[in-house]
Amino acid sequence: LPPSPATPLSRSLRPDGLLVRRIVIFAPLLPMGIGAPTAHMITGLDWPLALLFGALVSVGGPTVILPIIRQMRLGRNISHVLTAEAMLIDVVGAILAIVFLQVALTPDMSGLLIAQDILIKILVGFFIGLAGGRLLAMLLSSNWSKDVEIRTILTLSSAWGVFLLSDSISSQAGLLAVLMMGATLQRMEVHDIQRLKHFKGSLSMLLISVLFVLLAANMDLAVLMEYLYPGLLIFVILACYARPLAVLFSTAGSHLTLNESLYLAGMAPRGVVAAAITSLFVLILQENGNVQSDLLMALVYIVIIISILAYSLF
Repeated sequence: LPPSPATPLSRSLRPDGLLVRRIVIFAPLLPMGIGAPTAHMITGLDWPLALLFGALVSVGGPTVILPIIRQMRLGRNISHVLTAEAMLIDVVGAILAIVFLQVALTPDMSGLLIAQDILIKILVGFFIGLAGGRLLAMLLSSNWSKDVEIRTILTLSSAWGVFLLSDSISSQAGLLAVLMMGATLQRMEVHDIQRLKHFKGSLSMLLISVLFVLLAANMDLAVLMEYLYPGLLIFVILACYARPLAVLFSTAGSHLTLNESLYLAGMAPRGVVAAAITSLFVLILQENGNVQSDLLMALVYIVIIISILAYSLF
């Protein structure tokens, strides 16, 4: 489902607008820029897949951050910044992942053709997602959609329809379209959105629980164990060097205290969003005969598993 609108959060973020914009840029770019060469040097992952790995591990998501925020008694500033990062960084990470997936799938194509194909995917996802988000907001605000059952069915069918329409026009554009649809819907006023948010929360919990089991069943444990220690080293570099560096650039000159900045630097878990996108992309790579797709999946999953264990104890 697309993210639910969060007008109070949007208003509260106005004083932190510059900080949020910086962290949405630096938080995915620096881990990708550091993680890609690290994975290439440590595991021998090809450069296109190494760049794709960097993009995949830069994806966080509200399903990981928001439960942590609810359990911790955080200040308003740091809570709002973490929530905004979780909701916005997926769009940037997804764009980067789609770009480098296309590079990995077409290594023999010229740079101009790859750039043209990527631009088409971004434009298709952007405009269909924008139109779908605005149309859904109008439908949810109309008189005939006041019933909660109609609203939930309408939202689900709209998300599926936007995904399928975009993907039929340009493959791999559906993910970006749904993300853009959610970002558009989030910024618009929608009547009685709380019931829809409760339904989304229940459905997300169910789907995430099932999805983790299905994704784990698709994992090659032999490859996972073989690259466990290299994956652990990559996670340490990402968590102890790339993330603090991104936060340092993002919080320079901000009003956050030293303790808040340190907490922000130590908070970058990865979860079901990165796992689901990785599984989808690995299936696409396997269909195209990529021999290192299992290695890519193993490295991403190792980073996810270790991050969940580490941050649950944090």
